[in-house]
Amino acid sequence: MTFIVPISSKGQFTIPSEIRQALNLEKGVRLHLSFHKDTMTLRPAIQSNIEDFFGTIHESSNVPTKALIHKTLDGVMQAKFSNIKK
Repeated sequence: MTFIVPISSKGQFTIPSEIRQALNLEKGVRLHLSFHKDTMTLRPAIQSNIEDFFGTIHESSNVPTKALIHKTLDGVMQAKFSNIKK
């Protein structure tokens, strides 16, 4: 399937219903967007559910906190994409 969709002044576009249904995309589903040269790829994000994982950790365990993991991931993403011009 190929579609041409307009981009709004806010940079938003609507994923056609045929694609949403085929990929079972519902409200709230997170998407992974990547690009290389002149190609953009949009796919459902891997549902690792860090939030669910943290529900299984007891505070007394020797596991990094959710805040530390998010801070680390933010740092990695910032370093990885710091060369992209805004």
